[in-house]
Amino acid sequence: MRAYIERTRLVNRDCNFVVAEQFEEALKEARNVDRILDSNEIPQEFSYQNAPFLGVPTSVKEAFALKGKFSA
Repeated sequence: MRAYIERTRLVNRDCNFVVAEQFEEALKEARNVDRILDSNEIPQEFSYQNAPFLGVPTSVKEAFALKGKFSA
């Protein structure tokens, strides 16, 4: 995750494609998911079948509204 963030910040200087950073929130969420996955009982919502891309960093085009983040 840190490599993704560092690369995004580096490239964004020239491309300006990130308009709203949420890196700290992403790191906090990643730590929480790591704790869940390290536990003995993994909830079904975090199973490979239900969340095959769990842990893969992503970004969302500002054309999409995100609940609690941006107004549509």
